[in-house]
This record gives sequence, structure tokens and C-alpha cells, in this order.
Amino acid sequence: MVLAVELRSRQDDRLRVSRPTRSGHAAFEVAQSLVSPLDVLVVRKLRVPCQPELAFGAVGEHGTRMPDTKLVQRLGLSPESIAK
Repeated sequence: MVLAVELRSRQDDRLRVSRPTRSGHAAFEVAQSLVSPLDVLVVRKLRVPCQPELAFGAVGEHGTRMPDTKLVQRLGLSPESIAK
């Protein structure tokens, strides 16, 4: 796996591989190749109101919001839309 080879050259004892809950076969393979721990990230996507399959960001554990600010600007989402 190309990604694992690249990361192996940068590896240190603190390296952890993380993946979202609904995907991650590649993350599993990378972690296994690097003999590194694999963490699972529990996130919920922030959906664009009129296009529910399109996400403009995510909410992580403990309510941490991670919006894609460039996409929010491009779509012209209002603070009210984002809050919903």
C-alpha cells in the first residue's frame, strides 16, 4: 500500500491511524502495515439543507464542529442554515 510506505518513512512512536465510523478499510490496512493503533472517530456529517448527501462539514465527539468554510462560502449558507 503506497500510503503505508510513505507514512512508514515518517513514523514515530506517537503515530495513530484514525478513521470515520462508516468507512475505513484503507485505514485498517495502513494501521496493520505500520503496526500502529487504529482509532475510530465518531462523527456526524453536517448536511447541506437542499442536498442531504452533500456535507459541508462534520460534528465530532463532544460537539466539535469542523465546517468546510470554503464550501460554506461557495454555497452561501447562512448562519441560520448552519445552526439547523
